[in-house]
Amino acid sequence: MLLMPIMQNKDSYVIFDFCQTLCDFETADAFVEYVCEREISKRIKLLCGFECLLQRTKLVTLFDVFGHFAHYSLWKRLLLWNLKYISRESLEKYAEAFYKERVKPHLINETLIKLHNAKHNNFKVAVVSASYDIILKYFVKEYGVDLLVTNQLKYRNEIFTGNISESDCIYKNKVHRFYNAVHPNNVDVIESYGDSKSDIPILSIAKQGFVISRESHKQWVEHTNFKEIIWL
Repeated sequence: MLLMPIMQNKDSYVIFDFCQTLCDFETADAFVEYVCEREISKRIKLLCGFECLLQRTKLVTLFDVFGHFAHYSLWKRLLLWNLKYISRESLEKYAEAFYKERVKPHLINETLIKLHNAKHNNFKVAVVSASYDIILKYFVKEYGVDLLVTNQLKYRNEIFTGNISESDCIYKNKVHRFYNAVHPNNVDVIESYGDSKSDIPILSIAKQGFVISRESHKQWVEHTNFKEIIWL
């Protein structure tokens, strides 16, 4: 049950992570893969081969450890480099198709209901995600989301540079980026939804945090004050 709206001048927000929270897979890397499957170039083939080699050597695990402490997803940045030199126009077309073909069929009904309830109770809804705006803007438009905080692709002369424009929207950066968009003195975060330990900072700023789990209970939730929603 959603908490009742608080009568005051502050805006009341409900925050949602996106990947594994509103959608049942990690959209950022999947989008890069989607584009690479459709863009034929020697550069992309060479980079994909190098990434496969890294995966075989288990170095990706070290990238995850680095990301946890540095609040920076090195592996995601490496994958994104594959798309360098592709035009904004092409990436926009790929993103729209990716959302329709891959994302929409994999939205999680249990959390969509929570989003609809929040809107019904006149709360503002924010999606705070480590994915990319080029994908999530279609969800925001379709579901009436009030605020999107996520990574933006960086272009130069309408050509993608291989980078994002700000700090990666992960870990504690989610909180920093959210409060850069809406000043903390002007908002009350009523509820926050996420799926992993990396979401603990953004879950913790809410009056009630919810962990979204697929099929089974996550033991780490027992050491928090968060509630858990298990969906099948």
